[in-house]
Amino acid sequence: MTEKSAERIALEARATAAKVSFAPNIGDEKLAERVAKAEAAGTTPGSSDPAAANTADAGTPAAAGAKDGAPAAKPVVVVVTGPRKGRWRAGRHFTAEPVTIPAEDLSDDEVAALLGDPRLTVDTREAD
Repeated sequence: MTEKSAERIALEARATAAKVSFAPNIGDEKLAERVAKAEAAGTTPGSSDPAAANTADAGTPAAAGAKDGAPAAKPVVVVVTGPRKGRWRAGRHFTAEPVTIPAEDLSDDEVAALLGDPRLTVDTREAD
């Protein structure tokens, strides 16, 4: 399988932040539409621009700016929390203590396994 582009990882991070559920094989355009719809629905009263709150997300203006010589976006990490007794998935053990994994260290199959497991809580975000 091919590795995910930085734009795709950022889009998935935005989807997770907006609590949009999606299959790993969903197309970029369709996922972007769902994310935009969720972000628009999640705006607070008085906010004139729903995208304004999300400009710090990986892959949005930062990725576009990187082409213009601006600093590149921070790397994306996947944070996984499992049940108290633990759970093995994607060759790793997850417990109630969150585990942070650089997104580039996971294959598409591993990401799909993590996202598809109902006993795991999976979140993606920019690295600290």
